[in-house]
Amino acid sequence: MVPILPPIVGEPSPLARAPSSSFATLTTAASFLARTLLDVFAPLGCASCDDPRPRDLAFCARCDETLLREPLQGSALGPAGKSRGLVLAPVAVRVHAFGAYGAALAEAIVRFKYAGRSDLAQPLGALLASLTVDCGLSPDVVVPVPLHPLRLMRRGYNQSALLAACVARRACAALDTSSLRRSRPAPAQAGLGAAARERNLVDAFAAGGHALRGRRVLLVDDVMTTGATLRACARAVVRSGASHVSAIVLARAL
Repeated sequence: MVPILPPIVGEPSPLARAPSSSFATLTTAASFLARTLLDVFAPLGCASCDDPRPRDLAFCARCDETLLREPLQGSALGPAGKSRGLVLAPVAVRVHAFGAYGAALAEAIVRFKYAGRSDLAQPLGALLASLTVDCGLSPDVVVPVPLHPLRLMRRGYNQSALLAACVARRACAALDTSSLRRSRPAPAQAGLGAAARERNLVDAFAAGGHALRGRRVLLVDDVMTTGATLRACARAVVRSGASHVSAIVLARAL
């Protein structure tokens, strides 16, 4: 079984959510509050299938058995065309994944990312928070992979920012949702090959200001496929002066 943090009562950071009308904001807040109250007073649902689960676990026993854990040491993220075994100069970027993408973990991520299940940020974020501790990571700043503002408005929240908030809280690190940004929109990565993903993200990210200069930065995302997105983000963070960059994701595609 995979231990997680106790439920966190409260609204996720507004920075993780898209701008919206007052009515939409109140509706979102009411929905989140209702789900939080259910988490506290009613049986918790499995992140993948909604069957009852223990309060300190993310998945029910049946779904938990389908999870394929990744090694704690992670893998090095290299330049384009390579996903491991090489170093992205001038700072090594090591990616740590909770598990392989598939079965219950994949279903939970799809629900969280595409089905409006922002309430799953707590159990899934707690998995990443525990992984951060287990891997001995000690970041100064936790930075989520950003969405372009237009996509953020359509989805209503940035799933990576919600995960990052859990990680930052557990790591006692600053949460920075503004330094790294999408500098231009890009077509969705899903369905693209490795080379197309790299081309798709050329100059797609930029890191501004001085908040990351000399800091140990931990990037957070939901899934790593070829590593193109994390590579592009790491490149921008390194250019902004970060002293060290690592990354953590819920799942790594097989």
